[in-house]
Amino acid sequence: MSIAEREERRQADLAEQSSIRNAPGERIRIWERMHGLALPRDPHHNLLSVIAIATDLEIEQVQEEQRLRLQQQTPVYDRLTVRICSITRWDSSASAADTSGCRPS
Repeated sequence: MSIAEREERRQADLAEQSSIRNAPGERIRIWERMHGLALPRDPHHNLLSVIAIATDLEIEQVQEEQRLRLQQQTPVYDRLTVRICSITRWDSSASAADTSGCRPS
């Protein structure tokens, strides 16, 4: 690829990373590709404001993309509400546990 072609590609990417035609996630992926960096996981990382400005997004939109990516990486059972139950008695006639002591964790 010639220097002129690379510059043309760079200019096209710059336009696409802030185009309202692209969803926030796509704009951020373009930014990541152009800079060779991944979106930081820390919701308070200083780079988020740089990404928001470059992609013409609000900081909250960048943080939402962080949350979406984190959810995709976290197994489903980790995202479910887990309840810690103390079984107080076993009802052998009904073959069921009394879980009245369950509390959300």
